[in-house]
Amino acid sequence: AIVDIEQLLAWSLVKISSHEQLTFDEKSGRILAVNQKKIGAILLEEKADKSLINQEKIFELWQAQLHKNGLSLLNWQQEDKNLLLRWQWLNSRLSDMKLPDVSEQSLIDNASLWLKPFVSNITTKAQLVKLNVSEMLLSMLDYQQQQQLNKCAPSFYLGPTGRKCAIRYSLEQAPIVSLPMQEVYGLQASPTVGDRNSKVNLTFELLSPAKRPIQVTADLAGFWQGSYKAVQKDMKSQYPKHFWPDDPANAQPTNKTKRHMKAK
Repeated sequence: AIVDIEQLLAWSLVKISSHEQLTFDEKSGRILAVNQKKIGAILLEEKADKSLINQEKIFELWQAQLHKNGLSLLNWQQEDKNLLLRWQWLNSRLSDMKLPDVSEQSLIDNASLWLKPFVSNITTKAQLVKLNVSEMLLSMLDYQQQQQLNKCAPSFYLGPTGRKCAIRYSLEQAPIVSLPMQEVYGLQASPTVGDRNSKVNLTFELLSPAKRPIQVTADLAGFWQGSYKAVQKDMKSQYPKHFWPDDPANAQPTNKTKRHMKAK
């Protein structure tokens, strides 16, 4: 039935209540702040009110979204994923360093430590995905801890020829790096990561001149003295223009063919 709200109010038959509401709207990807006037569950009026938005409430909304969606709420770049794996690997190997736990559940539960300082004025998903995840994570570490992380779990291996090779970390296996076999001639032992009390050999995925894997080893000295001879024979037949020394442990590392090595 049609009713006159003003008449019902005048007769005191109904009462208007005011509500402040701050929500994250999935469709628009925005935090919405509104003042509502209702009679019971009936919405009479709704007006936007930005004055309701404050830093604490913003964080609480993003924290709720983090619990709902997990870490995928943020825009993870490959460098962010690599940092997380390095950190997690280091925690699994060197717990005495006492770096913060960065498992997914721990990050979600402790979002106030790393997310809160960066979202105080973030009110849209478009703004959120522009945040630098690595910067947020590293904010949990002091300068000394960041230095320890970079020293014990470096992001790359600098090869004998000057090539920077990304180190791939995993909780299931030792860190691994891929580079041409000819560029590690002269190395008599596998390089290590970790600290002096807990060293771990880097696993080398050694590549042919065509960048195809030909050997995987965490014991370079053992490889030179063992199965290298068979690899050498095969490589000489496939790539005769390249350098395949009889004593690779004491040979010169190179990224050139034999002709260019002589020209030098």
